[in-house]
Amino acid sequence: MEALQVIEEILSKVFKWHRFPVSLKAEAVILYFKGLSLRKVKKFLLHKGYEVSIEAIREWFHKVCLCLCIFQEEGTLGQLN
Repeated sequence: MEALQVIEEILSKVFKWHRFPVSLKAEAVILYFKGLSLRKVKKFLLHKGYEVSIEAIREWFHKVCLCLCIFQEEGTLGQLN
């Protein structure tokens, strides 16, 4: 399974309210994980037409990291479908 799909699945389970599409959140998390600064990720999302705060991007990233750690500890990371 692609990283984007895994992150989308995690985000859809973590967030109850979806002001922004889950695919957009997943893309932002991957860009930040790959080394783009929060400001550059924010600018990228703004270019796509979404005004997102830096704090929101940071929060998405930390929630995904926390979930990945939990899944890894439980041994369920490979079972995400």
